[in-house]
Order: sequence, then structure tokens, then C-alpha cells
Amino acid sequence: AELLRMQRGGCHPKDGCFEKRKKFRGADFPYLAANVTDEKTGKPILKPYTVWRHKGVKIGIIGLTLKGTPDVVTAEGVKGLKFADEVATIDKYAKELDRQGVKAIVTLVHEGGMPASGAYNDDCDSPGAGAGISGPIVDIAKKVTPKVDAFITGHTHQAYACTIADPAGNPRTVTSAASFGRLYTDTKLTYDRRTRDIVRTPVARPHATNHVVDRDRPKAADMTSLIARWNALAAPIANRPVGYTTADINGRGSEAYEKPLGDVIADSQLEALAPADKGGAQIAFMNPGGIRSDLAYKAAGSEGDGVVTYGKAFTVQPFTNMMQTADLTGAQVISVLRQQVSGAVNGPQPKILQISKGLTYTLDLTKTGADRVVASSVKLDGTAIDPAKTYRVAANEFLMGGGDGFTTFKEAKNKRVGASDLDVFLAYLGAHSSKAAPLSPPKADRITVVK
Repeated sequence: AELLRMQRGGCHPKDGCFEKRKKFRGADFPYLAANVTDEKTGKPILKPYTVWRHKGVKIGIIGLTLKGTPDVVTAEGVKGLKFADEVATIDKYAKELDRQGVKAIVTLVHEGGMPASGAYNDDCDSPGAGAGISGPIVDIAKKVTPKVDAFITGHTHQAYACTIADPAGNPRTVTSAASFGRLYTDTKLTYDRRTRDIVRTPVARPHATNHVVDRDRPKAADMTSLIARWNALAAPIANRPVGYTTADINGRGSEAYEKPLGDVIADSQLEALAPADKGGAQIAFMNPGGIRSDLAYKAAGSEGDGVVTYGKAFTVQPFTNMMQTADLTGAQVISVLRQQVSGAVNGPQPKILQISKGLTYTLDLTKTGADRVVASSVKLDGTAIDPAKTYRVAANEFLMGGGDGFTTFKEAKNKRVGASDLDVFLAYLGAHSSKAAPLSPPKADRITVVK
């Protein structure tokens, strides 16, 4: 309902309008969702494609998300929706556009890959050990009909500009501009007015380059005014102090598998759900992708250094997922940990869960697959996890629904719903920090990594 409102306009379906006599008119561009259909009607919930026209030139743009969307969002968030295969969906609408005389086609898809190089402007096609790209987008690009001339991709938050041959052997551009507006991709394609199509031959090789988005530009007056208006509306809530820290607490900004902020969040969830009348949790797990920001020490606005505002806390935990506590056997707890480093979903980059205090284990990177989590090392308060024993485990509803490929959570029994992840995080900051005694970053020593 909220997505449709963003497209069509109107007030928030639950909260109503935030400003008197001001009603959102809807986006002035189309949201595209070619492979997202209503389970009852079978029809796309939004337009599957759009056609850009300029001086006789027509470019078809197909937009879709990844087939695995239900694995990365809450079950409630996609209730009543179906997510079709990317290749079949693209082929279907490319054929439809072709019948309409639209020969030049670009696909926007929320699926991506992992480049061999970490350079923001690396050319994947350059020879050498650092060339190439892997991941789901490679198979998609190799299989999709040659009618599609280029892919603009995402999801993995990586930067790449590559050429992947289509089924006919023609070069096809595949790009990604990292994430959060840090880069933009300049793509050059040659359009033939006679054939009304993009020229894709080794001679007319498509070219794309990523560029850094710098801040050395005049501010856009309209956007500056819009942001200022909404900042003023949000200020009383956003600027309210909710805690204090002694330094930055990293949640995303480090290469370590265990993040200090991940420990804080997992501890907040354990503390909130440990009481018997709240769920009786003994262990808490937090998905790393749900930590959307570091907790910065430096003041971002009118507050002083070390002050954690509601706005900062919300930036860290913006999804308002409801917490759940459920029964898992010791064997299932070990299975959850092993799913971090095994299975197609978690792929080349393990999704290492953040864990609450008391839980410890060894991650041995000299081994392969699930064996990288040493089962005998998994302990709770110094005692080895008993595979036959039942433990009360806390996690947000995304994880409990099997999100990020952690399917063992779906086997949990006796679930109990608690407060939201944001609420328990705020409560923890309030209980464990003050101006006189701010919170220090934890040691992040629960996972022993062997390399």
C-alpha cells in the first residue's frame, strides 16, 4: 500500500498526512516492477516497463527486482505477492517491446555481482587476475535475449562496468554504481536511427565508466528547500538525545566479521527479551545487513560530540522489524551459524551474524564450506552447546522468517512477538549510557577468526 502511494500519491496508509493541507502528489517518474505480481490477479503491481522518447529515438526500459526478494525482506512485507524469474520476465517484456517497434532496450534489475577488483572505476574487461565478475547477474546476462542491449544492476553494492556476451555472442554492457549515491555510471551506447537499435559489435563496443559523486557543486535550490522543510518537521524527534558514546561504534565501516555495533545491537535484543514474560531469550542473533550505519561519535548537527540522537539511532535501525523469541535446538543453533558460510544464498561473501554476549565460537577460514564454523567451539557462557537441548533464541522477524538464506530459523517453534528492533535498541542506549557514563565500543571478541 505504501509503495503504491509513493507512485500514485496520497497520505500514508496508516499515519495519514504529516502536514495540514498538503497532500503528496505521487512520484513524477514511474516505478517499475516487471516480475512482481499480485498472487490473486497475476498482474504486475506496477508498470513492467516504460519507453523513453526523444527526437524520434525510443528506448525501452524494463525494471524488476530479484527473484529472491522474499529471502531478504520480511514475510509480511511481501505477503500476497509473487516474484518471477528474472530471465523469463525480461525475455517476456523485451519481446513485447520489440513487437511495438522498440528495438533499443535497457534493463534495470535489483540483482548484481562481485567484481574481481575493488576499484570503483575498474574495467572488468581488462586482461589480468583482477578482471571479471561473478555472481547471479552473470548467469542472467548470459541467458537474457539479445534484444536487451544493456543492464544497470544493484543489490551487491559493488562498483563495476563490464561486458558480458549475450546468447548470440554480442558484447553487452553490465554496470553497477556501488550504493548510496557515491558513484554514477556514464554509459555510452551507439544508436542506429536506421535500425532503431543499439549497435553492439566488437568494433562499436559499449563503454561505461564509474565516476565519484563529489560535493563541490552548487546545491540544487529545490531539493535544498524540500530537505530543509522536512528537517524542520522531523527535528523535534530526530534531535532528541537517546544515549551517549565515547567513540565511533562501527557497524558497517570495517572489514571485520564481528562489528562492535553488531554486538551492542545483539545485546540490546537479548536484554529486552531475556525476562521470562518477554520471551526468556538466552541467545540473540542480528543480521549484518540490517545494521545500516555506523554510530558516529562526531556531532552531525546541533548536538554535541558523543550524543546519540533518535535520528542517529533510527539511521542504524530503520526497518522497525518486530523482535521474536523462539525455541531452537542446539543442533539448529549450530546449523544457523554454519549457514553463514555455506549455501548458494550466502555465496562468496559470508553473511556473518552478529551475536549476543555469552555466545562464542571459532570461524576457521582455512577450511571450506560449513566446516569453517567449528561445531565443537560453539559455547554459551563457556559451556558447549548441547545439540539435543532447547534454547530460547531472539532475532528480528526478518531472520526468523528465513531471511538472508538462514532457513533453519523457519524451523523454530513456540514463537513469541516482542517490541521492535528500534525500540529495544533505544531502550538499551538509555539504560547503558548517560552524559556522565557514556557507552564505549565493545571489544568484539565473541568470534575467534582463524586465517
